[in-house]
Amino acid sequence: MGMYLALEIVAAEEEVSRNIPCRTSHLQGRYYIEEVLGNDTRCYENFNMNPHVFHNLCDTLRANCGIRNSRNGITVEEMVSMFLMVVAHSTRLAVVAERFQHSKETVS
Repeated sequence: MGMYLALEIVAAEEEVSRNIPCRTSHLQGRYYIEEVLGNDTRCYENFNMNPHVFHNLCDTLRANCGIRNSRNGITVEEMVSMFLMVVAHSTRLAVVAERFQHSKETVS
């Protein structure tokens, strides 16, 4: 009985320790945003604002708040998009992480 339990524990640890990529979609955050911003209706449905308002918001955050692209390549537009999806639609972080192809840690 003890040997069987030990083998189960080892097998479970091996399963957990494998690092299998899960955010591998070709339509990553910045491409998704470009697509959505290209259509007024989709932009309003996703971000609750028109594309020109979205761009003005991003420009204002850059100029007045010092918001910049992150070191790991996340643009201000992506940051704002993720924030707006959570605020406008109460979207869970796991869903935003999947949509933008980032880890939940990055999204939060």
